[in-house]
Amino acid sequence: MTTKSKTKIVNAFLSLINQKSILDITNIDIINEADVSKGTFYHHFHSKNEIIRYSEEQIDQQIVHAFIKEYRRENKPELTPEVFVDIFSKTAIPIVYQNRDQIRILHGSDVNEIWRHYLEIHYFRIMRRVYPDDDTFHIRLFIKYVNLVVSLWISALIPMDEAEFQKRFKELLESKLLINKK
Repeated sequence: MTTKSKTKIVNAFLSLINQKSILDITNIDIINEADVSKGTFYHHFHSKNEIIRYSEEQIDQQIVHAFIKEYRRENKPELTPEVFVDIFSKTAIPIVYQNRDQIRILHGSDVNEIWRHYLEIHYFRIMRRVYPDDDTFHIRLFIKYVNLVVSLWISALIPMDEAEFQKRFKELLESKLLINKK
């Protein structure tokens, strides 16, 4: 029941954020839209920001888990930029595609800056561990570029299919501009 209630609240919030500004949405609006009690709402969330954070973390956990699982399955000895791009495109693109409606709403609403900030900070920490010798500017540029490419893809009225996007995504990320090829 807990997961079902949480899902109802998140879906209600996403529905509302798709209709109006986050500033105009109250917790009562979300409670009414989700058709849950105040107690149920406050048991799971205390604010709109908690709902946003929960949504972000759910998608992010799926991506990170899939990436680690694939990395271990392939038994790669070193996480080079090329290996990172290959595994990321295999694991993240399907998850983004499965969650495209939710991501499209987050990218297309005034929550967008909160969402992008979360992604940039979180993935910067990961990338910094993977590439400790790379400069901060390069890592931040790479993350912003990935976010922009995915955002453009997912926000299209009819996004290209997953397989075609994976191919183009890899080509874009493997360009000399983004990966230091020796």
